[in-house]
Amino acid sequence: MNMFNGLPKNVIKFLSNKSNLFQDLSVILKMPKWIFIKALFKNDK
Repeated sequence: MNMFNGLPKNVIKFLSNKSNLFQDLSVILKMPKWIFIKALFKNDK
């Protein structure tokens, strides 16, 4: 699965903490939401 459907340059900057707010939002908004929603409701006790 390709989690980052954006420009590789933006993804690398995002992962290395060197991106600006616009680049952060562009990467975050392109990520699949379902993975995070499932993890939010997963019950691991």
